[in-house]
Amino acid sequence: MELFKSGAELDEDELEEIRDACELFETEEGNIPVKELKNILLALGGKVSKETKRQKLAELATQKRKIINSKDVEDIVLRQKGQEELDKKIRLVFSDICGDGEAGITLHNLKRVHVEIGLDYSEKELEAMINDVDLDGDGAVTLDDFKYALGSTDGQD
Repeated sequence: MELFKSGAELDEDELEEIRDACELFETEEGNIPVKELKNILLALGGKVSKETKRQKLAELATQKRKIINSKDVEDIVLRQKGQEELDKKIRLVFSDICGDGEAGITLHNLKRVHVEIGLDYSEKELEAMINDVDLDGDGAVTLDDFKYALGSTDGQD
C-alpha cells in the first residue's frame, strides 16, 4: 500500500553529520569497529530505537563483519527516519478512522469509514475485523493494536 511506504532520505547536512561522527571513532587504518556503533549513534543524538540497532547488528553478525563504515550508519539513521515517517502516517490514518477525540477505533467508527469509502460489509464482518485486531478485548482498537495489525511495532525504547 503506497500510503505506508517511506520516502525517507538523508539530506547533505545529515550525511555530513554522520561522516563527522564516524571519523571520531575511526582507527588509524580508517576502519570503525562494530563495537563503536553505539557510541557513534550517541554522538548523533541517540535518536535510534533499540530495535533498529538490533536489526543492523544482526545483519552485521550474519555477514560476520567486525568493521563498519559511514554507509552502515547512514543505513541505520535512514531506517529510523523511515520508521518515524511511517509512524506519523499510521497515526494520521488511525486518527482519521477514530474521529475527533476518541481513543480507539470502534464498530461505529469502522461503519462510518466503510460507508464513506463505499464499502458494504455486514455488521458481523465489521465486528470480526475489530475482534481480530483488538488485543485486549475491550471492543476498541487502540493505536498499539492498529500498529501491531499493520506490522509496525518498532519499539521506541
